[in-house]
Amino acid sequence: MTLHCVYSPAALEPASGLAGALASGDAVLLLDAASCLASVGVDLGDAIEVYALADDVAAHGVANPVAGIRCLDFDGWVALTESHPRQQVWT
Repeated sequence: MTLHCVYSPAALEPASGLAGALASGDAVLLLDAASCLASVGVDLGDAIEVYALADDVAAHGVANPVAGIRCLDFDGWVALTESHPRQQVWT
């Protein structure tokens, strides 16, 4: 199980390779500029849970994240790192 930390919306484009790196049980955490995607959603399949850092979502002016994206605080981020032994950063 891998936690994919996504810092840029461009990291979710097909050329980035992220979609091909995802496996069942992985999670995606939207951070920094990628958190703006919480307003439109991210379709990575049913087996992938998508999260966003709440502080970044608020900083990018997203008032109501779409269904399917769970907002986390920093403690929630730490919990994700504990439940996903590998982390991969996408910029």
